[in-house]
Amino acid sequence: MFQEKKLSKKTDGFTLLEVIIALAIMALAFGSILAIEGDSIRASERMTLISTLTMLARNRMIETEFEIKNKQFDSVQTESAGHFEKPFEEYSWKRTVKKIEFFNFTYLMKTDTISEQDQQMGQFVSKYLNDSLREIVISVRNQDMKGSYDISTYWVDLTKALPL
Repeated sequence: MFQEKKLSKKTDGFTLLEVIIALAIMALAFGSILAIEGDSIRASERMTLISTLTMLARNRMIETEFEIKNKQFDSVQTESAGHFEKPFEEYSWKRTVKKIEFFNFTYLMKTDTISEQDQQMGQFVSKYLNDSLREIVISVRNQDMKGSYDISTYWVDLTKALPL
């Protein structure tokens, strides 16, 4: 009637060693996922900072272009700086107007066949460009010095008369 069941050493389920190995694999996988996610968050923060710096620099350049419109070089400060208004008060800007020095264009001509008139013309063109062109550089910085961005453009003074 009753049958005796034999007890076997094998039972259904996992051994302690199998559970420990599975937990180690899961911990390794979760650690990798957390590291990747941390890198992703840092990259996202960096891109947000770069986007903000770029936007502020471009806006400051547009404001500068409106400021200098129809002005001559002498009427604009060579350097100015300031801070942005809320919500960007942790950012500062600096504007620099630089004179560009051109080389003497007579160096491009063959030296053995250059006439005095050509030499004077090369010097004239170099001098005119030196007097008529400026580079404007806008630098935007984060107060924490986590980032900076520079943007530049060139300003030509078209009101300069050609000295003939």
